[in-house]
Amino acid sequence: HKTRRVAIATVLRLSGMGGTALLLYHFSNLNGAQVGGLALSSGVVAEALFTRYLAKEAIAETLQKQPATDSKQMSYREIWNYYLPLALTPFIGLSIHPLVTFFLGKSRDALDSLAVMPVIYGLTFVFRALGLSYQEVAIALIGEDRNNYRMVRNFAVWLGLFTSTCLSLIAFTPLAEFWFRDLSGLSQTLSDFATPALRVMAIFPAFTVLVCWQRALLIDARVTRPVSIATAVEAAGIFSMLTLAMLYFPISGAVAASVAYVTGRLLAVLLLQKPVNKQVKVNFVQDSG
Repeated sequence: HKTRRVAIATVLRLSGMGGTALLLYHFSNLNGAQVGGLALSSGVVAEALFTRYLAKEAIAETLQKQPATDSKQMSYREIWNYYLPLALTPFIGLSIHPLVTFFLGKSRDALDSLAVMPVIYGLTFVFRALGLSYQEVAIALIGEDRNNYRMVRNFAVWLGLFTSTCLSLIAFTPLAEFWFRDLSGLSQTLSDFATPALRVMAIFPAFTVLVCWQRALLIDARVTRPVSIATAVEAAGIFSMLTLAMLYFPISGAVAASVAYVTGRLLAVLLLQKPVNKQVKVNFVQDSG
């Protein structure tokens, strides 16, 4: 429950990256790729060391706690079975983006799509990040006795509505042109080209909150395999939609990618709902009264 320290460490990482990049830019003969690599590594190392320092108090408090009388020590196999699906989830998720880029290069209006998609994805990430961070919040605040289940769930509902509403206000108003043309530096033609794809992505932040809420419930219940399976299905759905769009649909690559992202995330949500309903019925609703 010391989340402010996480933000402090992140600020230190960004400062370390920026400071290292500036120093190497002015006082070294390294090329841009080398400067970028060293800056990223320096920032991460600085954050890791500072986080360890900030966590010293929390670690001491944890070690002083007495285990519950009915608790049993986990084996390494149990830890591995719990961890492996969660480790596969970001691995699968990160593999999506380079493959989407490959499909964009083969799609209709390839150059325009490759130009605008990073801008679109970056804007949606501003709002999706609120949902991504809620997964850890939900795990921490549900509580061992699950008394906070309904409150945490209701907050997730409002967070999803808020994030998608904010993105919709940009996508369906003149703010879209302001973002693309004035802030992002796209031409008027590319700005008009990007707007339909952004409108398709308007629902994406709400889906992100929902899937992170589902993952939090399953992780809290120590049922992690459906998380990685749903991510794999999401990736397969994205690639399938992109293939169909590239072969049969007369739409731009940017719109096709947006539809694929939303469709893939919807598939993940639907797939997770069954194990989530089971865990809610068994572990949350009954325990919370």
